[in-house]
Amino acid sequence: MKYEVITDVGKKRENNEDFYYIPSSLDKPLFVVADGMGGRKGGEVASKMAITSVINHIDFIDSYKSIDDLEEAFIRAFKSANEEIYKKASADEKYEGMGTTLTVAYIYDDVILLGNVGDSRSYAISESGIMQLTDDDSLVNDLLKMGEITEVEARTHPKRNVITNAVGTKEDLDISLVRYEYAEGEYLLLCTDGVTDMLTDEEILSAFQENESIEDVKSDLLKKSLEAGGRDNITFIIICLEGGVDR
Repeated sequence: MKYEVITDVGKKRENNEDFYYIPSSLDKPLFVVADGMGGRKGGEVASKMAITSVINHIDFIDSYKSIDDLEEAFIRAFKSANEEIYKKASADEKYEGMGTTLTVAYIYDDVILLGNVGDSRSYAISESGIMQLTDDDSLVNDLLKMGEITEVEARTHPKRNVITNAVGTKEDLDISLVRYEYAEGEYLLLCTDGVTDMLTDEEILSAFQENESIEDVKSDLLKKSLEAGGRDNITFIIICLEGGVDR
């Protein structure tokens, strides 16, 4: 299994509120991205706290007896992160309102377990196309589901960055969990909205189709995101999946 990661402040922001985690050993294939929000340094603090919680609750476990076991660890990690960030934000006014998106992937045999809160995304990418695996917790996505706006309108909607669910902004947290049976040779892409606000799914797919190596895909995807405006911090992880199921 090969993977590449990059984080970039972009063209408009002064600091980088994104944070990520990649495994120190492929014995524990845990991958995480988080996109923080909040005044001053609040976004940076929230994203780092969330990922630390994930590491403590998921990566430190020696092994999992089943994917159900792993799913329970995901829920504990998300809830713990939410509680810790919410308490810190409530206790210190300089962190008031801080929170973060959180997208977590763990590759368990031939299944990827995904946990998601917010609008950072996970994609499965293959020769045949691109498929979004996680669902955005955003106002624009809610409007899309209700048929009140089109996908074209969503890309320029004035409230396209309003998210409806984030880690640390309220006491209760809704967590989305997805199990995806992947095929050998597919790519898993985890990314913050610094990529998806700048590029369509088709433009993301083109970076994979136009380049032969995963390193070149990484460079091209960053270049495309910056050339499209780079309005936000840009963070993504690309994982080339081995094994998997036959399709």
